[in-house]
Amino acid sequence: MLKTDIPQAAIVNVKTFDVNNNTYNITSVEEKSVSFSKAANKKSVNVPSTVIINGTAYNVTEISAKAFTAKKIRTVTIGKNVKIINKNAFKGSKATKMIVKTKLLKKAAVKGSLKGSKVKTVQVKIGKKSLNKKYVKKYRKIFTKKIAGKKAAVK
Repeated sequence: MLKTDIPQAAIVNVKTFDVNNNTYNITSVEEKSVSFSKAANKKSVNVPSTVIINGTAYNVTEISAKAFTAKKIRTVTIGKNVKIINKNAFKGSKATKMIVKTKLLKKAAVKGSLKGSKVKTVQVKIGKKSLNKKYVKKYRKIFTKKIAGKKAAVK
């Protein structure tokens, strides 16, 4: 969990905030969810499962379009609460590897997400070996050229 200190009153008015050089947008205050909108310019980027703002935990449930356009990014790790990877999320990205820790992705939720990207490998790291095998099989059907916009090797 990542922390930042923003006054609670400011959260209602401000929709965008930075935590560890990554930018997040609040999608729902009631459900306490945010979207990951811009990554820091570093080699490895982690999209956390939760972010703490002034003592309140917000689930990171979405990745916005063009979130990974920073020049240094090569590896992206996606947290366990992410349900949606928006269209063109990796467009213009130099990332070649995506590590998935979520069980919540569906075909409609990743449609066009890898279009215009250099992602070659989607690595599944959900839990035990048998559970990983199950989700590798599921995600092979999802991360295809027709659905995700680019075919990636799912391991």
